[in-house]
Amino acid sequence: MKKLTLLVLSLFVGFGLMAQISDDFESYTAGMRLAEQNPTVWTTWSNAPGGSEDPFVSDDVANSGVNSFVVEAGNDCVLPLGDLTTGNYNFTFKIYVPAGFTGYYNVLHMFDGAASEWGTQVYFGANGAGLVDGGEAGAGSFTYAYDTWITVENKINLTFDQATVAIDGVDLVTWQWSMGTFGDPGLNQLGAANFYAWDEEGTPKFYIDDVELIDLGGGGVGEPPVNLMGEVIDDFYIELNWDEPGASQSELLWDQIDPLDESYGKSAQDFEAAYDVYDAEVASDFVLTEAAELNKVAFRFFYNANGAGNVDPRVFNVAIFPDESGVPGETALYSTTTVEAAPDENNVFTGELVDPISLDAGTYWIGFSIQLEYGTIEIQGYANQRAATDNDTPGYWRNPGDGFGSGFTTWTQDIASEGGVPEDLCFAVYGAPATAKDLANMNDFNNVVVEKNFQAADLAVTTSAKTDNVAPANLKGGRELLGYNVYRGGEVIAEEISATTYLDGELEPGAYTYLVTAVYTEGESEPAGPITIEITAGVPVANITPNVLSGGLVYFGQTAEKQFNVANDGNGDLMYEVFASYNSDAKVYASKPHTFTKAPEGIANLVSAKGGEASNYVTEGRELLWDNADIDLSGSGLVSGGYGGLGATDNLVNAADDFMVPSGEEWMVEFVHTEGFPDASTVDPPTGFGLKFYADAFGAPGDVIYEEIVPWTDYESQDLVLAMPQTFAAGRYWVTVYAWYEDGTALDGSRWNWYMGNTGIENEAVLQDQPGFFGGMDWTQINAGLGLGEKSMFFVLEGTKTMTDNWMSFDPMAGTVLPLEDTDVTVTIDPMGILNPANIQYSGTIMIYTNDSDLPVKNIPIAMQLTSVGIGEEEATYVMVYPNPATSVMNIQANENIKNIRVMNLAGQTVVSTAVDAERYQINASDFDAGIYFVQIETDNGITTQKITVQ
Repeated sequence: MKKLTLLVLSLFVGFGLMAQISDDFESYTAGMRLAEQNPTVWTTWSNAPGGSEDPFVSDDVANSGVNSFVVEAGNDCVLPLGDLTTGNYNFTFKIYVPAGFTGYYNVLHMFDGAASEWGTQVYFGANGAGLVDGGEAGAGSFTYAYDTWITVENKINLTFDQATVAIDGVDLVTWQWSMGTFGDPGLNQLGAANFYAWDEEGTPKFYIDDVELIDLGGGGVGEPPVNLMGEVIDDFYIELNWDEPGASQSELLWDQIDPLDESYGKSAQDFEAAYDVYDAEVASDFVLTEAAELNKVAFRFFYNANGAGNVDPRVFNVAIFPDESGVPGETALYSTTTVEAAPDENNVFTGELVDPISLDAGTYWIGFSIQLEYGTIEIQGYANQRAATDNDTPGYWRNPGDGFGSGFTTWTQDIASEGGVPEDLCFAVYGAPATAKDLANMNDFNNVVVEKNFQAADLAVTTSAKTDNVAPANLKGGRELLGYNVYRGGEVIAEEISATTYLDGELEPGAYTYLVTAVYTEGESEPAGPITIEITAGVPVANITPNVLSGGLVYFGQTAEKQFNVANDGNGDLMYEVFASYNSDAKVYASKPHTFTKAPEGIANLVSAKGGEASNYVTEGRELLWDNADIDLSGSGLVSGGYGGLGATDNLVNAADDFMVPSGEEWMVEFVHTEGFPDASTVDPPTGFGLKFYADAFGAPGDVIYEEIVPWTDYESQDLVLAMPQTFAAGRYWVTVYAWYEDGTALDGSRWNWYMGNTGIENEAVLQDQPGFFGGMDWTQINAGLGLGEKSMFFVLEGTKTMTDNWMSFDPMAGTVLPLEDTDVTVTIDPMGILNPANIQYSGTIMIYTNDSDLPVKNIPIAMQLTSVGIGEEEATYVMVYPNPATSVMNIQANENIKNIRVMNLAGQTVVSTAVDAERYQINASDFDAGIYFVQIETDNGITTQKITVQ
């Protein structure tokens, strides 16, 4: 480990970039601002040293010497760290938080003011509770002592894309550094540190001393693996493959292997001497942005394999030609062949070059043909064409012997589609960066003589073995190779495996980043990679149309039917559920759908068994809204508690269950009743019972809608009266009840168990373990995920139910749409569901909830005009303006021709005036100021005026 000991930061740029920091603040003057005294090293968030963001150097307390700097209200200072992209570092410092105050810092991938990219942030919160965000929110928690110097370490290995935050020598969180604070892909870079006066949990004040950036070295031992590649297998697995240390490195340099649905091919083969007149070659251009050594190629090729002597694998002739104003030169710069190669399932032949070819940056042409034996049956090889012209240049072809009678004995633009459109060819080029020495060696390049007079021959090969001075098979570069370590997201998932392949899975949809190192007796090599591979299987993509639905004219006593379509453009099952809302002021909640993962080991103690009789709870004086009491109580309870001693967040190990408000109703929940029991170790009563309502995340709790702690009254029967009754519109919601132990830090002595039942009602109940008492888990189904027999939690909701209009029903109300399929949902409009019907326009919203994370809810406004005119009577003229309120568009519809439309604001000013001559018209309302407008619609039967609100 190399410790950098400069007094202040300096940057050296040469063979590599290295940031060197060690600042103990002893050279500064106390009472003056930090960055103002040393602006070449320190700055502020707004790059304003000397301003209010700049903290003062202080001699109040110090870890070493007499000085430190103090961060108080308004301070926001930054220490640039050099935008490092390679190496292994420990950014460490001492922090001192006085009693009653809070502290905070973050480390950035990139510092650019408001556009900065966060790597991690650490809170020293109220009551000595600390929290780390790294890779996800609340990834780790800790407790700290006031009025004490605390050692903070941020161990950031840019080589392995891995970071660890440690407090006083205890590693708290390790994650993939480039995934940043909350798990969003970002830079693998160390940009800056930020000490900020965060004030959300109290008054900020903290001291910083002995700031150091330490180069931990660890540049790797021995040669690394090479050619790390990966692919998705069976939808949810990723297979990694690599070559052992010392093998030729081969990265993809140019890729146009995809035919883009073209099935045409161009003749390109090298026959034996008797048929040389049919030898033909194709060429396509490619670009190298830097010097490279070409060592492998891939061609998409097909041929008649029934010809005598033509069986796979095959050899290809390969030549590199100069670019002469967009045309390949007639004479090759270099020529060689591939080793024998067999095609894959897509007829792609991939083979290493017998002699690698080093080229400087520039544009080149690659010529190629397949070696074939003509035999007694006519055969040709065909280079698969590509329905594109990469680099704006099509492929070229030549037949020097003119056996095809085309006259194209030199390079000619003669590669085209069936319709005559110029096309390119399918190929890929692989290689590694070339050094100046590699390029110089090309002066002595020995071109492989391409056999234009191919003759099959039997070769008598004699081999002999020499056993003396033979190195062990596992000796690489003079070091003993023990195996390979595989990293995913900065964490080791396989150690010292001997194989050069690894299958990872089963994995959830998402992007995964991998590294592989070679492990020697002396240590670990630099990694091969990183490579990032995305699993997209199992991801639904909802496409719901139309955006607006018109119910048209509906006669009282009759019904009307409309439809909307739910399509799944993804590759995972799309689930949906439909509700209707008739109250434009009702709050609609939607959370990103939850993805269930496997439960950790060691969960047996989640359940406590008490036994006893079923509940005999009876509602008194309130309206029953939801009844989860008759669920066949099992006599067992599921732990559900909150532990304030663990900090402000991530302190719940609690269960939750769902309830549904039907369309046409609104509930005001005033009271929640649950039942449970403490375990035998519990002696102290809780502070109270926590209550939370959540939005639905399609099968699990989503965003929190409301929460409070209700004072404790009784362990076994919780009658929880809400301080603020909550109103819920039609939809699905979740509720949790848990015992809240204000100072609790562990289950022992502070545990309450919520009664469960065997009967499932709506969705299965779930549980989360934020503190990690049972291995840590996000919301997990108690039956399908935890393996419990029970499915529901005991709770009763009471309050006030308000009936609303309910003139829509849906068939089906919920369902599943398979990938690349769709289904129609029928909307039946029935005016009998209107509480006080009248000959007016009615509007509502169709809410389609889905498990598509990009479209958790789709709202379709709908309007219909109700009339009491009977069948056979003269049809009334109707005009509708919807949705109301409008946000982006106004839809105007009549059952006869609209002549003119005029929109006025409350001041009488005309904002839109237009002639229409149609039965439907749409106005862009997105540029309107929020407020009330009057819409005049002129038809042949007169002028109708309607009022609409724009939000």
